[in-house]
Amino acid sequence: MTIEDSYQGASDPSGLEEQTLIRLLGLAGPTDAPELMRRLRADVQTVAAGMKAGLARADRAAMRKHSHVLLAIAGTIGAPRIQALATQLNQCAKDAACVDAQPQAVELMHRLDGLIHRLQSMTVELGLER
Repeated sequence: MTIEDSYQGASDPSGLEEQTLIRLLGLAGPTDAPELMRRLRADVQTVAAGMKAGLARADRAAMRKHSHVLLAIAGTIGAPRIQALATQLNQCAKDAACVDAQPQAVELMHRLDGLIHRLQSMTVELGLER
């Protein structure tokens, strides 16, 4: 039975299109999927912490850096709303005239929290813990 065959799915506040991630894990195969998921979870947690710190300090360089990384991750795993919000924050961080990205930042952090929890639960559901 493949990863794709065994997964049932669940609702998720992050907006994750889970089948995209399931296909990616399937391509990695049963040997490498646990490590891929571990790295994805670590990367999302690192980005979330960096974004939170950057937003708290109004540090545009940190917001630009972490939102750029998040663009790639979100696109790869199937999180289009997170990707769109990261794009908006990345553009705002580059534009000195942009003074209020707070609504996007609040939504992004909420969705990132949801994504972190969803990746953890998917790790368990898919038997990818090592």
